[in-house]
Amino acid sequence: MDRKIGLIIALAGLALLILPVKIPGLAIITCEDWEQCDESVPAPADDKSGPSIVFVYPQAGWTYESVSQIGVSVGDASGVAKVSAKPSWANAVELSVGAGTAGAAGPVWSASVAPLNVEGAHSVTVTAVDNVGNTAQATTSFTIKKPTAAVAPQSVLKGRWFVNDIEVTPKLAKILTTSISLKFTFIKAPDSQTADANIRASVLCNAKDTPDCSKAFESTPLPSVGPGKWEITKVVSNGRYSFTLNADSAGSGSVTYGVIVETGVPDARVNQAQGGLQLPELGIRSVLAVGMIAGGLFIYRRGGSR
Repeated sequence: MDRKIGLIIALAGLALLILPVKIPGLAIITCEDWEQCDESVPAPADDKSGPSIVFVYPQAGWTYESVSQIGVSVGDASGVAKVSAKPSWANAVELSVGAGTAGAAGPVWSASVAPLNVEGAHSVTVTAVDNVGNTAQATTSFTIKKPTAAVAPQSVLKGRWFVNDIEVTPKLAKILTTSISLKFTFIKAPDSQTADANIRASVLCNAKDTPDCSKAFESTPLPSVGPGKWEITKVVSNGRYSFTLNADSAGSGSVTYGVIVETGVPDARVNQAQGGLQLPELGIRSVLAVGMIAGGLFIYRRGGSR
């Protein structure tokens, strides 16, 4: 009987050691909802902080020909329950969250409003409420100015973002790389008529989701490297970074995505994330498995010596 018990324990330990384990993080992870890719610890029960609010459109200090939409990136450890906006020129509106689209603070909430075409200074105040009742407000101010007769109206800006030649999409949430060299690229769509001189592309390190942005960079503009292309390469330390990729042109909208990048990841983990060999997870699991194997074999041998 002792031999059977020992053999069962040893086999269970062996199974625990060698069976594949899903290691958190993939080379390319897609998410229907940004919150699914948030690895932060759930908010404590005594959360008393209001949501973080970052304006996506309109942005503070910018000049536009017209404004007909409001967009804000909102995040909170307890989750966001409600977001509303009060434009200076129209009635208050409720904002809705877009699936898979993220900005500097979290998912992007947006709504259409009455078109604003009156020249001058204007503002929008946004109020956000989290799931435990905490409230936060943020206001952005901007200017409406019509182009002169000699300036043709701009078309809506369109383009694509890449990190180390991997295209970032609204559903792309995480990229793993063995390198600590990150190449950020924005390419304007061929059918976008927005002039290159009016486009500003930049990458922002999100301090809220990155322990130490100083190991990477807080914000960096992308220089133009050719017609319709902006690119920069930055060398960072090993770690996990949250970035907001933004290409903007006054009066013609923006192309903005949020992405998490882990650098200096071992080859084995990247290979597994790309569909390669699954490796056993290290740590307590391995220690427990080895202990079960050793203990089971000891019991098996002791039973055989009787």
